[in-house]
Amino acid sequence: AAVQDKFGVRPDQIIDYLALVGDTADNIPGVMKVGPKTAVKWLAEFQNLDTLVAHAEEIKGKIGAYLRDAVDQLPLYRQLVTIDQDLALSFDWQTLVRGAEDVPALEAAYQTFGFRTWLKDLHAEQPAPIVTFQTIVQDVDLHDFLAALRADVPVGIAVYAELDSHAGAINPCLCAVMICQDQQRAFVPLRRLTDVETTLQAKSLLSDLYALAKTHILVTADVKQLYRWWLAMGLVIDRSVEDITVMTYGLRGPAQLSLPGMASSVLQAMLPLRDDVLGKGAKRLAFTQMTAAIIGGQLRAEADIVQSLRQAIIDVHWPGDAHLVSLYREADGPLMAILARMEMHGALLDSDLLKQQSMQMEADLTRLNSEAHTLAGQTFNPASVKQLQAILFDQLGLPVVEKTPKGDPSTSEPALSFLAERFPLPKTILAIRGLSKLKSTYVDALPQLAVDARVHCSFQQTVTVTGRLSCKNPNLQNIPVRSADGLAVRRAFVAPPGFRLLAFDYSQIELRIMAHISKDPVLNQAFLTGQDIHSATAGELFSMPADEVGAAERRVAKVINFGLIYGMSAFGLAKQLGVDRGMAQAYIDRYFQRYPGVKAYMDAIRVQASRDGYVETALGRKIFLPDIKHHKANIRKAAERAAINAPMQGTAAELIKLAMLKVDTILAQYPGRAYLTIQVHDELLFEVESSVVDVLIPAINQAMISVLQLDVPLVVNHKVGDNWGDMS
Repeated sequence: AAVQDKFGVRPDQIIDYLALVGDTADNIPGVMKVGPKTAVKWLAEFQNLDTLVAHAEEIKGKIGAYLRDAVDQLPLYRQLVTIDQDLALSFDWQTLVRGAEDVPALEAAYQTFGFRTWLKDLHAEQPAPIVTFQTIVQDVDLHDFLAALRADVPVGIAVYAELDSHAGAINPCLCAVMICQDQQRAFVPLRRLTDVETTLQAKSLLSDLYALAKTHILVTADVKQLYRWWLAMGLVIDRSVEDITVMTYGLRGPAQLSLPGMASSVLQAMLPLRDDVLGKGAKRLAFTQMTAAIIGGQLRAEADIVQSLRQAIIDVHWPGDAHLVSLYREADGPLMAILARMEMHGALLDSDLLKQQSMQMEADLTRLNSEAHTLAGQTFNPASVKQLQAILFDQLGLPVVEKTPKGDPSTSEPALSFLAERFPLPKTILAIRGLSKLKSTYVDALPQLAVDARVHCSFQQTVTVTGRLSCKNPNLQNIPVRSADGLAVRRAFVAPPGFRLLAFDYSQIELRIMAHISKDPVLNQAFLTGQDIHSATAGELFSMPADEVGAAERRVAKVINFGLIYGMSAFGLAKQLGVDRGMAQAYIDRYFQRYPGVKAYMDAIRVQASRDGYVETALGRKIFLPDIKHHKANIRKAAERAAINAPMQGTAAELIKLAMLKVDTILAQYPGRAYLTIQVHDELLFEVESSVVDVLIPAINQAMISVLQLDVPLVVNHKVGDNWGDMS
């Protein structure tokens, strides 16, 4: 009776009930959009899951379609929610007696099964005596150890570093290094008696590693940090150290790229997380208070894993895929040195200009808030979702565009954008949100991030699934370039005295790659003859000469050109163009009639992606699509759209990487006079001494257009200026 009262079904129906509604805690999806009420209704009518499935065709509407989509998975869901009751015990549990802990056996079991918390507790129960590193005597003479290392066997490097008052985020203080080759290991804790002594010892150790890298194969999990330390010492990065994270990224994409994650996914081995062993956040001891056994043991495990990962990738995975080797050796690996130099040099910031902008934005926000209060007829907090919902939908009676998962009217950006086309208050709210975010994220934050008037971004190439570089601290990729306020932020990035800024970007690169990949003759011909691609497409769509195309026709063509390479549907196109869905579908049909090669490519890539679970770039990088066979249609369709665009976006990412590598050889001829400072999407920004600007413009342009041979020509635009905003 209690089960019936709580769930609305009989106890014998609970398993079928749970299979239908799912269980997020156990990662069981259930039938999409089916909640307790629907499950109860169905089981009351059909009694059990098997009968319901047999009558699935009788369930009408979208909910019936969702049920039929899940039919093949429902037996699995039912199995997963069923508790196994057939437990055959080979002993009498009532006679069990608690004995002493077998610590080695427990430790082995915890490591095997990934019980990190219990592993940490096990170590905590058996504390080692605190030994400060000032008292440790080095067992191995480091120079003798390094001299004895074999040149043909990789050397694994694991480091521990932490921030202090004399080190920035780009170059934290080096605390300890573990150097391993096979079973030979040297643990080098740096004695931190004074900051000066620590710095001297770190420089000595880094110099030894720099010399070793010239003759030996060094491998680590974060080569960029090692490069930055070397650059800070004034050393030239003319040698390479292998990065196991970048290697694994080429193999498996961005998933599980922590060292423990790579150990698990590539080696099926267990490596404890540093946070579990050493403590997390405020609970982590200062380095000088860590025991040698714990920190040394952790770094030894990491260095061993680094060696094993490299061997597994090179011996097992690379021989079967030549693209993996060339991607790492010719693009991803060498790029790390360039990224390290970009991060160390940074970009010059005009903090005074940002302070002026902050005051102006504050005044603009005050005006916008006042305008919002007038439109609402009362004062309220625009940042409060509850207050905004009450004013927009309860008091003003605006239509509800979409709802939150809890069923409340949504105030998301897409919902407000739709409403802003007809009503003034949502438009003002969007303006407040955009300006507030820009002010807090960039205008107020950038001066706080500057060191010696320069912002030192972190450029990463192991985050995105397509191979595109990402940027953080700050993320310059998210500065809006189509708004006046966004351009104002870019104006704060300036050239130093005696220098100019040069910006280069590829023109319509993804459309050109689409032409290359699809082999569509009409699209290729438009690029080969230098036509304006949007006017050419408009001419095809509207059956008119390209030179007679007006602004309205060109806008439609531009939206279609860019929309379809992202897999845009008729619904999405209709929303973008402000037309009905029928008209949008007619545009798409006409587009594919004129460019049948594009249609053939899109159809083929969907099939190939579904078959293989991934798509490839022009250089052979695999971009994995785990949802391409998802039983939920909306998720599967999103993966199909990603499959269409990923080869183009990924190839564009490889193109910009190759360009950075080729341009780097040119900049090396002008030491101290030319620097690559920022990469954002398809754009490269340089600081160049004024006297060599005219020399470098054609050299960089030629390098960028010649890095990859496509069926259509690459076109590069460039601008020169004193600040980034005026060049955008």
